[in-house]
Amino acid sequence: MKMSHISGRRILVSVFIVFVTTQTTEGQTEECSPGSYMSDGTCLDCGSNCHRRVCEAPNGSCTYGCKSGFYGERCENNCTNCDKPNLCDRISGVCLYGCIPGYYGGICNLHCNNCMNNTCEQESGNCFDGCIPGFFEVKCDKNCSENCRYQTCEQTSGACNDGGCIDGFYGANCSEQCNPKCKDLKCFQDGGDCVEGCEMRWTGRDCNDCADGWYGTNCEMNCNTNCNAGCRRDTGECTNGCSVPGVQPPWCVEACPLGLFGINCRSNCSIHCLEEFRCVPVNGTCWGGCREGYKGHDCQTDGTNEDYGNKEVIAGAVIGSILGFLLIILLICLLVRRKRKQRDEKIKDRKFDGENQKENGIDAKPVHLNDVDKGRVDENTNEEDTKEMAQNSDNNKKEQTDNQ
Repeated sequence: MKMSHISGRRILVSVFIVFVTTQTTEGQTEECSPGSYMSDGTCLDCGSNCHRRVCEAPNGSCTYGCKSGFYGERCENNCTNCDKPNLCDRISGVCLYGCIPGYYGGICNLHCNNCMNNTCEQESGNCFDGCIPGFFEVKCDKNCSENCRYQTCEQTSGACNDGGCIDGFYGANCSEQCNPKCKDLKCFQDGGDCVEGCEMRWTGRDCNDCADGWYGTNCEMNCNTNCNAGCRRDTGECTNGCSVPGVQPPWCVEACPLGLFGINCRSNCSIHCLEEFRCVPVNGTCWGGCREGYKGHDCQTDGTNEDYGNKEVIAGAVIGSILGFLLIILLICLLVRRKRKQRDEKIKDRKFDGENQKENGIDAKPVHLNDVDKGRVDENTNEEDTKEMAQNSDNNKKEQTDNQ
């Protein structure tokens, strides 16, 4: 019984303490000074932005709204960037007269980035006057490609203009790389074709084919020089056969098989070769000469009439020699005849001079035939004889004059 009495007294004490505490808290609510409110047993300031500085528990919302330039339940936000300062909706913060230049959105908290003249439409943010250089799209929020030559592009699509792409790139936005095989890395903006052709070893519109004389994955190996106009890119086999005689396709390195010769080994060695079907691969010359009755380097010429032809040649040479000899004899005869004629004329003239001298009393020395044959008179007829003959002639003329 005693223990039960003590427990009852403890319960009554606890109830009293709770009651007293409750009364104290309620008293504090009523006792918060003007401009404050009770929140979780603590008096908090209503804030200087509340009109009349009066707010309501438990969250401190301003009872009479906000002062000019603020908005929110407790007027904790500024009406920034509004065209008319401090004029925005108290609850939402939307600017009542729009935004100042350079901003857009309901509460004018977004920038008109990269817009020309820094102006844009308030609700959407679309630039009124286009973009400053280097940007595109309706809000000018995208950069022109850094590969545009002058960092300028078309506002809607972003296609590079005013000079196109820098060297090494192509495409509307200059985002594609030119083929590294293009000479000097220059290609056309539309399509990417190389402007000045391909680098060495490459060819084709897109410079992806090996040039004549090259093959391999990167066209790094030379085709055989015996190939006719290039070789296969993958294997190096001569695609158009061989350019020189005596070697066989497709590699044009090995000599023609036995019995064949010429370009691409398409010709057969002559059956008239002394060693049948064996000839020089380059020109078909028979090894060891020809079989009987054939001649020529390739033993294709009939040689059965060769002796008859040789006899004709010999006969012709003999006849020509005889005719030449007779012609020489004829010339000699003509010369002798002419010489004799000249001798006879000299003898005749000499006789005539001698008769004249006898008529004039001048002794003339005899002329010997041998002297005439030598083409001259006796050398003994010298100057003294000539003087004596002249003196005798003068004496005879004198005697004839005296007799007259």
